[in-house]
Amino acid sequence: MLQTFEIRYITGWETVDPNRLRTKGLIDREEYLHLITYPIKDRYNIHEIADCIGVHTVSSPQVAEILKGGVNTIVFTNSQKNKKLAEFNRIMSLIPNEFRQIDSPNFYKTTTKNERINLPESQEVSVAYYNANNVPVHIPIAFDAEFKPYSEIKENVEHNEALIRNYLLDTLLFNPVLLPRHYKRVEVMIYDMLDRITDQKEVPFFSGHRRSYSPACSGFCENYLQVYCYPC
Repeated sequence: MLQTFEIRYITGWETVDPNRLRTKGLIDREEYLHLITYPIKDRYNIHEIADCIGVHTVSSPQVAEILKGGVNTIVFTNSQKNKKLAEFNRIMSLIPNEFRQIDSPNFYKTTTKNERINLPESQEVSVAYYNANNVPVHIPIAFDAEFKPYSEIKENVEHNEALIRNYLLDTLLFNPVLLPRHYKRVEVMIYDMLDRITDQKEVPFFSGHRRSYSPACSGFCENYLQVYCYPC
């Protein structure tokens, strides 16, 4: 008995706004912030750490030809030992390796040097400086937390990896639509977050200093909205 099959051909492509294809993701923003800080022991200020790492890791699109996207941070600790750096890098290992290549349009790097990263071909550059001084950044991360034993969380961490990367790639593809009122709202949020961070007395180098972040708000706004206005 003969069977009939319908054969379809692709005859062309059409450019569309990816936001029109947006659907509910595998995880929402609260789950994302929880998963990236899951290895940290619960007694630490996980919400503050999650806020900062969340803003640093999600995609921050380029808003002008002369202004690259991305969010730079300083990872402050009370210890100069490499143990804290290794623990921070364990979280940052969730960033796909492709984004660590110098020819990547979306570039991430963690460094112990006070170096300026200038990559003309990249649209986004996000650098995490470890206990650095005199480096212009968007936001600090107070990182003196301790991690849970890896043997106890290994299975969950491996399961969470795919979910976290899915969220990161979604923020790269789907950019928020910005309205004028968003800029003031995000600026207030940024100052509130910075005040909560700098009120922590254990934060070295930064406690008691409240710098002006208003000039960076236009470039930072998209990134903050990626975390806090991303669709659930």
